[in-house]
Amino acid sequence: MLSSIARRRRGGEEDGARRRAQTMTTHLSLYNETSGEWLRLRRLHVGQTEVLEIEGGVPPGGDGPPMHVHVDQDEEGVVTSGQLGTTLGGVTRTFGPGERAAFPRGVPHRWWNAGHEPLVFKGLATPAGDLDRFLHGMFAIVNAGGGRPSLFHLAHLLQRHPMQRITTAPVWLERAILATVVAVGRVWRAYPADGWPGSPNRTESAPLADGTLPLSA
Repeated sequence: MLSSIARRRRGGEEDGARRRAQTMTTHLSLYNETSGEWLRLRRLHVGQTEVLEIEGGVPPGGDGPPMHVHVDQDEEGVVTSGQLGTTLGGVTRTFGPGERAAFPRGVPHRWWNAGHEPLVFKGLATPAGDLDRFLHGMFAIVNAGGGRPSLFHLAHLLQRHPMQRITTAPVWLERAILATVVAVGRVWRAYPADGWPGSPNRTESAPLADGTLPLSA
């Protein structure tokens, strides 16, 4: 009897491992250990354009990302469950299940869970660009800092991904500040040769739905 229980337990563990492995090969899965925000990302071809499919959620009362700007991507999505609160260009709105929200490129925006149940949404970023690698790096930096991201690591990430911005300061000023912080970080040896949270060798693009390498890899 004990051996039967052990076999069933081992079989369950193997099934769980297979499911996790399948998710890892079909999606890039990210989890913010501080806010509970989660994302599942994969790339798709829509005509001749490579887009990023985004499925994600935030627990009740949880925050999503801070105010940010996608310079070269349009985002749109549908709320699957819960209440999506958004601020777009200074206007705040709430979207419920089945409602569609759009975030045009170049417009500052943020979003959060505005309800008392888990928020789940699904949408696209067009084109995919470098958004998946940026998000992978950002989640790694936030998790490594326990919710207080390293300024040096964050500056390096933002300098590498100028199409993703978390400030509305003039571009020239932002670039000057980032360059200064990265220079100081190099002096303080914040960027070891074997990598750091969010470093280029520790971030990756989401897989294509057909399993091939992304065009921008």
